[in-house]
Amino acid sequence: MFYGFTEEDLAYIDVAKQFAEKRLAPLVGDPEPSEEKARAINKELAEMGFVGMCLPEEYGGMGATRVQYCGVLEALSTVNDDFNTGITKVNMDGNAFVRYASPELRDKYLPRLIAGEIVPATALTEPNVGSDASGIETTATMGTDGNWHINGRKMFCSQFCGRADIFLLVAQTDKSLGHKGIAAFIVERDFPGFQYNIVDDIISEGPYMHATELVLDDLIVPPENLLGRVGQGFMAVSSALDIGRLSIAANCVGVCQRAVNETVKYVQQRKQFGREIGQFQLVQGRLADMITETEAARSLLYRAASTVDQSGGDRMECSYAKFFCSEVAQRVTNNAIQLHGGYGLSKEYPVAHLWESMRQTTIVDGTSDIQRLMIGRSATGFNALRR
Repeated sequence: MFYGFTEEDLAYIDVAKQFAEKRLAPLVGDPEPSEEKARAINKELAEMGFVGMCLPEEYGGMGATRVQYCGVLEALSTVNDDFNTGITKVNMDGNAFVRYASPELRDKYLPRLIAGEIVPATALTEPNVGSDASGIETTATMGTDGNWHINGRKMFCSQFCGRADIFLLVAQTDKSLGHKGIAAFIVERDFPGFQYNIVDDIISEGPYMHATELVLDDLIVPPENLLGRVGQGFMAVSSALDIGRLSIAANCVGVCQRAVNETVKYVQQRKQFGREIGQFQLVQGRLADMITETEAARSLLYRAASTVDQSGGDRMECSYAKFFCSEVAQRVTNNAIQLHGGYGLSKEYPVAHLWESMRQTTIVDGTSDIQRLMIGRSATGFNALRR
């Protein structure tokens, strides 16, 4: 496969492949997952430079291109996608830190994030708020003590076994201002008034990942932990989501390729009606759909990554990739289950887990329908969400 990769790009990808085969392959279907294992793997990924790939070298990052970043994520996901969150969240939230945080905040948190010493999560979604970020109900008010006081709840903050160390959290300072009143904060989990509950009954969370509900009861945040200025919270989160959408697309392509690999192997061995089922026309036709859609998704992924590298950012390209790759992932993993027959539903084979891990991708970081609306608005100039 060639997508205009340079020798340097291919070197990154090759290192990621070797690591995945050596360290991640044995952990596929791990019956005893733990936060300690996840953090240990994350530390190893950090030592190779992958955790802070896209972040500036001055903070310990690699300053890598988006193409290189996506290549690494795809390579890891083709073997085991259970540990990508540690990488994606640092590059997502780290991008917001670089753009909006004060020099003091960047110095305090970025080196530790990039080194794998602490792991972040994003706290945006609420029980009554999803895609409509301007409707955030969590409030932030400046107290007489000079600190911010935050009250509300956040949902679906994912990280290793539900335990992150810091959170990129957004809250509303003035509801009359809509999204212009939103502020972003860097919150440590031991700040007073912070409580989190592990939510472990959600499909699509791998064995090492769990979502967290945050309960913020007069959470006290020092003023220096405000990210940028009041009113920049929406932009800060958007800058994180752009990388998040590319990350999801890369993860989807890697898992699609693994689904193809597993299915080819299965249909070459499984016999029915006296011959391998891979000889049947309908099986080959469904497999051809899987392969072609995976290649199309891969092409769009690297076009998007390359466009961002060349232009410094293009939100629509990230939306194209996230939308298409996540939808393809649903079809490819579903076809993989179908071609495995009853075994596709068994934990003995990996394809059911692949479908489950991909089911969230059309929802998180902007649902497929939200991506459709963003793309449609870009094309027509009409905002379908305008009240």
